[in-house]
Amino acid sequence: MPHFNAHCLVRALTGLTATLAFTCASKAAIAADGAIAPAGGSALPWLGLALVSMVAVMLGLRMQKQRAELAQLKADLATPAEPDPRLAETEAERDKLQTEVALLIQRASEVAKARDDAEAANHAKTQFLAMMSHELRTPLNAILGFSEIIRSEALGPVGSDEYRIYAADIYTSGAHLLSVINDLLDLAKVESGMVDLRDELVDPASIVDETVRIVSKTEAARDIKILSQPEPGTPNFRGDKRRMRQILLNLASNAAKFTASGGSVYVRTYQSADGGVVMETSDTGIGIPADDLERVMEPFVQLDNQLTREYHGTVLGLPLCKQLAELHGGVFEIESVVNEGTTVRVIMPASRTIHRPAPKQAEVAA
Repeated sequence: MPHFNAHCLVRALTGLTATLAFTCASKAAIAADGAIAPAGGSALPWLGLALVSMVAVMLGLRMQKQRAELAQLKADLATPAEPDPRLAETEAERDKLQTEVALLIQRASEVAKARDDAEAANHAKTQFLAMMSHELRTPLNAILGFSEIIRSEALGPVGSDEYRIYAADIYTSGAHLLSVINDLLDLAKVESGMVDLRDELVDPASIVDETVRIVSKTEAARDIKILSQPEPGTPNFRGDKRRMRQILLNLASNAAKFTASGGSVYVRTYQSADGGVVMETSDTGIGIPADDLERVMEPFVQLDNQLTREYHGTVLGLPLCKQLAELHGGVFEIESVVNEGTTVRVIMPASRTIHRPAPKQAEVAA
């Protein structure tokens, strides 16, 4: 079968169309002049044939263009396309993101496991301390009770002053151990969120006076002055009275502990500029170096220097007081200068202040 050549067909049809168009135009002109009548009748069939020929030419040109486009498309498909560098970069970025997501998921799983382990350990610690505190308190109560009876000779003379001195030492050591156990249990409860505050009216002046009386008795032998300085007109506030008493007693006892004989401890309360109530202790003791102010707020930290080496203890007072103050929404501040003393403030928020009612006009006039 001969190969179809669209280009040759187009040339043939173009020539035929031109001849027919010239013939039709000539006949139409002669007929218009009236000289010669067109043979075979009207020139319209010839004109239609010319139009058909022109349409055929246009279709042939279109077929030729489509054939050329098809050939170019086949050639493009046969030639392997060069890889787009942007596609490679995108794939590399995708792989990087997938790796990072996998790492984040792994880290999140590790953090969740560590959190669960820490919560379990904290719960176990709290349970252990609660059990041990009960087991230790029972024999301690007996030790304290019997040593107090011997020390005071409640059942008669012991016969020797040495026995009374030993009994007093036993009582003092037992009381100190009981205080440490209580502080440990309280700290564990606070850290595990097991402390429920009981909101009630707190009179800061009465707490200051009570604290001064208690600490003065315990520090009387060391010749340390425990002075009460409540500011007149300090308002009451809402809080847990037992916990606030515990805070101030711990702060005053700690201040006296690090104050040499002949020194002074001041226990104050006043209203802050924003309306909150401040409870404050200051002393003339050994002070704390500026670099160690943050460390002393950590449980079981005992500063190791020549100023503090002679003082012993678990140093639970300051961390416990800080956490109890923050449970009330308060702020715990500490300032200290070596060889001059330390000042500690517990600032209750103004929202807890109970403002005193304004006096009536008749009372003012009187």
